[in-house]
Amino acid sequence: MHSTKTVAREIAEKLNKFEKIYLNPVAGSGSCDIELAKKFKKVAFLLVEKKFKRAFKAASKAEKFGLTNVLVVRGKFEQFLDVVRGFTCDCINLLFPDPWPKERWKENRLYAYSTLRDMISILKPRGNLLVKTDSWLIFAEILVSSAIASKNKYYRLPYKEPIKVLRSDFEKKFLAKKQSIGFFVVKNTTPFSTSF
Repeated sequence: MHSTKTVAREIAEKLNKFEKIYLNPVAGSGSCDIELAKKFKKVAFLLVEKKFKRAFKAASKAEKFGLTNVLVVRGKFEQFLDVVRGFTCDCINLLFPDPWPKERWKENRLYAYSTLRDMISILKPRGNLLVKTDSWLIFAEILVSSAIASKNKYYRLPYKEPIKVLRSDFEKKFLAKKQSIGFFVVKNTTPFSTSF
């Protein structure tokens, strides 16, 4: 069993070797992320997944392809943030978060205001939070929560996806059923620091 400080140090050591850091707080089995990691070797892909089987699959895929730029963390995203205080990243992809519809499950919702606020707070200058969901209720809640959490330092981009974009397994299922998908980007507009 590792201490929190040891885990935080190991994560920081691994991530500091890369030019950029990409974070997926609901990585699932990592199919889309692994494909991206194969193409962008200078980017660290940090995949957080709370379910053991999914995290294991993602780690197995990364190992199968010899990807040293992928780090899979099993646990809740909120617990991960507690471990890595001061962590920042270039991009967060919140793709199809579970709705957790019952009131007693609300602490699991990654689209809740407090969690979105935490995600926005760890974006580097010019960093992006990309959100996709098939639920218009979740989409509306995320829009409101991100607007409140961003405190005018961020803006939502109208975003048009490129024709050739990697799609998650969930997204492929939704598109096959011709379901609408809500998508938007929150960008940190803080300029890069030029002081030395």
